[in-house]
Amino acid sequence: MAPYTLVEPLNPQQKLSPSGAPETPMEEELAVNDERNHDEQMECEENSAENMPDFVMEPQVFDVLGTFFKCGGEPDVVIDSLSDNYASLGQICNVLGDMLEDLEGSRTSVEQCYESTLSKLILERFQPELADKIFDSEDGHELEWLAEFISHKNSRHLVYSLVEKHPDSTLLNYCMKLISEEGFQNEISHLNITTQRRELFSSVLLSAIDAVLKEHRRGPMTDAYEKAFEKLVKVVCHGEHTYLYTQALLHVMSVEEQGMEAAACAHISQSLRAVIQERGQDPSQLYIALLQSNGEHIAPDAIQAMHIMVDKKCLNPADISVLYREYTSPNPPPVELIRDPYFLDMLIDSLFAYDGVKVHKEYLSMYIYLLAYATCVGEKKNNGVRTQNRRDLDPTRDVIEELLTLLRSKVDLAKEVKRLLNSIEVPVVAAGMLHYLRGVLLSKDMIGRPQVVHLVLLDQIATSHPNLQMRVFGIICDLYDRHTSSQDLTEEVMERQRVVIDRFVHLLSVGLVLPVVEKMSRMYRDGYIDSSLMRYFAIEVLQIVCPPYSQDFTEVFLPIVSNKEIFIPTIHDKFELAKEFVDHCAQQLNSSTTSLTSH
Repeated sequence: MAPYTLVEPLNPQQKLSPSGAPETPMEEELAVNDERNHDEQMECEENSAENMPDFVMEPQVFDVLGTFFKCGGEPDVVIDSLSDNYASLGQICNVLGDMLEDLEGSRTSVEQCYESTLSKLILERFQPELADKIFDSEDGHELEWLAEFISHKNSRHLVYSLVEKHPDSTLLNYCMKLISEEGFQNEISHLNITTQRRELFSSVLLSAIDAVLKEHRRGPMTDAYEKAFEKLVKVVCHGEHTYLYTQALLHVMSVEEQGMEAAACAHISQSLRAVIQERGQDPSQLYIALLQSNGEHIAPDAIQAMHIMVDKKCLNPADISVLYREYTSPNPPPVELIRDPYFLDMLIDSLFAYDGVKVHKEYLSMYIYLLAYATCVGEKKNNGVRTQNRRDLDPTRDVIEELLTLLRSKVDLAKEVKRLLNSIEVPVVAAGMLHYLRGVLLSKDMIGRPQVVHLVLLDQIATSHPNLQMRVFGIICDLYDRHTSSQDLTEEVMERQRVVIDRFVHLLSVGLVLPVVEKMSRMYRDGYIDSSLMRYFAIEVLQIVCPPYSQDFTEVFLPIVSNKEIFIPTIHDKFELAKEFVDHCAQQLNSSTTSLTSH
């Protein structure tokens, strides 16, 4: 048995007190705390004195001083450290700014000088690792200054420049996220970093799409719409991956949504595809691939036939026969395959060309069948099973064949106007007739003497089919340009221009308001129409409109009516409608101003 001991042996690791006795646990803890406090005091002194000139002006000065005093720091040390390190750099800048303001006479120029200089210094000396370390150590409350920082345009542009140089910085990417959330997507759409971050690009893309849809509701083909769509094109066509992502997103939305939302997505997708097509690239394979992404099995022969014709921009009987065989089979491919807008345009051109049908009689029925099938067969998919409604297929084929027979017969269309008006109630027949009318009205034989029946059909198509109004608008614009470049007598040319202006007025009356008025204003500004014809247009419009007028209409039409070159002051009183319109707009403006003032 081991002998009893009255005192435990000393632990070699145990420290001794100054008296030589071992330290108790409490004494050890106090010693450790004293050592830690001393280290923290030294760290605070280093932060405030050596590394931070003008530390008293820094936002973290109170936190550092609080820690220093908590650790037993002496006030005298703090005062000496802060005063010795005070260089008054900020105050010197203020004094210099006041001197520059006296010399320049403008405070704005001084502030711009400061901001540009500071931005250059930050760009040169920015350290992303240090910035990210500080960013990661701060909580949300301490980052509230960022919201105010990005509210200034110059600060945002500084962030854009920094993030291009340091795309992996956590702080800068967080700033970009805040900027996007604050609604400044239009500023960051051109940045490379935007196309490399899915969340950022999605935000910018949706903002650009919203702008396009907003302007489209006001009226397609307006100046504002063209600018919005141009910005969307820049965003989408930044690279192949951005175009692919956008088309895939629009395709999913057009499939999952219904009604106007689905139609809008499909329309934007087709418009973007048209831009790519105009740039000499072929996006048809992507179009077909997206169709197959829905789980649809499409025969390789049908895919190859479509790709060949769309790629070469030319139809051929062999590939048409392949498609005809597929779509007359018991299990046809999805109708979306032949609803390719380029394919439909080629079908219409082959059948309704002004200079005659471009299809051999042996294959004519196949072309007609595919055109009717693509435009009138309804299709739904429930639980993975696709069902089709072919109720209107045969009637549509019959109407197309009847119209083609009538056009080939070379009879006087004026005698068949009733049949023609009934035929163009069918949308695809109206589209075909419109293609035929374009050829007639713009041909050299008819340019000087269009028949009334042609103009009647043109007006009726615009009235019955809003989706074709932009095509009608394009024909009328081309027709006016053709008349303007004519070498005939001035009186004859002006009379023809009046006829075209009547078509513009009719388009305006059926809903295409802003594009028509902006087109007329642009032609007058560019010298393609004189003041007498502009006055004629304005009077015709005033005869069919009445209050209340929308703000959009007032903004584009009032400058025409109030133009002293169009409505000369000496004869202005003779046009009561013009005077009433100007007075009404003035009252409307005054009432709006009064309402805003009262609020």
